[in-house]
Amino acid sequence: TAYANRDAFDETLIQQIRSCTEGPGGHAAFSSILYSPPANFTRGKTFYHELANLQCDVLLLFGKDDPWCTPAFGKRMFQCLQQRASSTGAVAGRYLELENVGHCPNHEAPTAVSKICRRWLQNHDRASVPLLKDDDDFSEEWGSIQAREVKDVSLSIMEKLITTFV
Repeated sequence: TAYANRDAFDETLIQQIRSCTEGPGGHAAFSSILYSPPANFTRGKTFYHELANLQCDVLLLFGKDDPWCTPAFGKRMFQCLQQRASSTGAVAGRYLELENVGHCPNHEAPTAVSKICRRWLQNHDRASVPLLKDDDDFSEEWGSIQAREVKDVSLSIMEKLITTFV
């Protein structure tokens, strides 16, 4: 499963996911996630190149225990955002990892995601607004969630290879 905590994957969540397919076009929208062709970038460009040229604030929230999009992908994306920010100075890029969380932070850690996103969205200075506070309690029914902001990243050779070819 993509969830770090199996208790988060309950009947309510299954019904919520299934209900997305029950409306008009629901099946087509859901299956397009699985069967859509890879993104088509300008010749010679990659997802990471395009990300480095993105001209808006970006907040990355990754589950540290995500088996599909491992933290290496978040780190690589954050490196691109840092390059972009240093060249333009006009946009913010932040990266947070949520421990005890897998592929779907909004399902597994709704309290943490909600508080962090609210702080991010309510402030104009997104580059420096405190997104985490000492008294934060990110408790969910199935356990405690720890969050940490990653400010400096380095990728191993293996992480670079994985994020290049997957």
